[in-house]
Amino acid sequence: MMLCALPAPAEKRYGTEDLPVSASRLLIGIFAVHSDLLYLAKKKGFEVVHNYRFEESREKNDELAAYLEDAREIDLKVIVGFERKENYTIQKVVERVRRFRAHPAVWAWYLCDEPSMEMRDRVAEIASAIRREDPDHPLIIATDKSPFAVMADLVFAYTYPVKDQPFPQQDLGSDVRRIHQVAEAGLPFCVLVQTFNWNHYLPFDKRRRDNRYPTAEEMRFMAFYGVMRGARGVFFFSFQTLPIEHRNLGHAVALIDELKEVREYLVGDQVDAKRYIDYPHATAWRKGGLTLLIITNPSAQTVEATLNPGNWTLSDRKHPEATIPGGKLTLNPWGVHILLATDKPAPNESTAH
Repeated sequence: MMLCALPAPAEKRYGTEDLPVSASRLLIGIFAVHSDLLYLAKKKGFEVVHNYRFEESREKNDELAAYLEDAREIDLKVIVGFERKENYTIQKVVERVRRFRAHPAVWAWYLCDEPSMEMRDRVAEIASAIRREDPDHPLIIATDKSPFAVMADLVFAYTYPVKDQPFPQQDLGSDVRRIHQVAEAGLPFCVLVQTFNWNHYLPFDKRRRDNRYPTAEEMRFMAFYGVMRGARGVFFFSFQTLPIEHRNLGHAVALIDELKEVREYLVGDQVDAKRYIDYPHATAWRKGGLTLLIITNPSAQTVEATLNPGNWTLSDRKHPEATIPGGKLTLNPWGVHILLATDKPAPNESTAH
């Protein structure tokens, strides 16, 4: 069951306009950060972390307390989940929420991770129980099923697994369909970008030859397609293999730096991108005298978009001195263009002071 147009939830939700994201409206986070990797995660630029260890089917509240303290000391926020399987009960969940709801490092409660439909009633009961105990932190969930999406305040739209096909792979469009679905449904969401080879999570006898690392281009597309569609944050999955396994840690860090440079514009006013470009996959934000445009190509084909004439100049954000001539903008497969539009002075406007 995929996400579709959803009715408004019946019960009052955490105020999504007050979601505890960064002041610049785009939070950067990562999953699977072990205790001994917290400092490295902070150093690499992440702001929110998650650790699956506390969701194992045995008691770990004391260990979680130490983890939260370590995160607080270096100004990291934490997504706190709950024990799974037979220990995913209202009693166990409420016990954890009551103990840690006032801790300054808690960012959100991870309601559930890709639950099956058989868990629908239990997840709904637990969501209501958490809201009664703690109205001050949002509930988040990773799902592509409508009945679960409406239970949470924030949905993780995950973009994996990436298949071992030559880039530009034809299936990337279906892998990022969850971003499109949750955006079309009008739900607050974060995009969850794959950074590693999925085989790291599989036993040797179940590893598949069609799994691989995503390329830097694919990771960048996943992140900025989410931002273009209104994501509240960009999260990466996952950290536990990145520091020692692959150059994708460098790709992720470079992407983080670019996201942080761009997000200052997201506090501005959102404006109609059609003023600048005749193309459906574009969004624009205006701050001061500049307008930032994020333009993506969610397909495996090269496409052209028409730039509209107007009293402004367009330039690449990284090279503002080189303006883009009018006419057509070529978009590579799964490509991302980030442009700045600068208003020109009116013809009769005096430059004298």
